[in-house]
Amino acid sequence: MVSREGWEFLSRIQLDRRAFPSHISIVAAIIQSIPIAYPKNSSYKISRKKIMKMAHIKGIATYHNCINNLVEWGYIKYEPSYHPSGQTRVWIVREFGKGESLL
Repeated sequence: MVSREGWEFLSRIQLDRRAFPSHISIVAAIIQSIPIAYPKNSSYKISRKKIMKMAHIKGIATYHNCINNLVEWGYIKYEPSYHPSGQTRVWIVREFGKGESLL
């Protein structure tokens, strides 16, 4: 189940003309993988493999291109894990132009 903030965030990216369906599906997969009771302003651990499966994205290059775009556009903050068993950390930016407000 996705929180109200998650739906608002997803709606915001859907209105962005730069975003392709692959960007939107990655954001939806990230939001869906975050527990509702998770504290705001904290990082979430995600797995590239799980996000790609949930988003129906087959290519690793497509995944990384979309993630890089989302970081560049200010939708997420992303800290990759270079360890095979480690998980990547991601922060979702809740509001644009108002500092470090995170979902």
